[in-house]
Amino acid sequence: MTSASRYQSILAISKQMLAAGMNQDWDLLVDLEKQRQQLLSKTVGMLTTPSDASLIVEIQQCDSQLREKVEAWMSH
Repeated sequence: MTSASRYQSILAISKQMLAAGMNQDWDLLVDLEKQRQQLLSKTVGMLTTPSDASLIVEIQQCDSQLREKVEAWMSH
């Protein structure tokens, strides 16, 4: 699996995680995070290409939005 395809898979799961968070489906969110973590662990140390950078930025944006949602939920 290339780094680009791996990051695309991670991004797809990140988007699903964001949707689960928006729907407050915390069980699904936890399951998706486990799946994503498995992919991330296989990505550590892989060489990335400049085209991977945009995928990484999108993953970080999903994480940021999700973090805001979870923090808001936890503060109530």
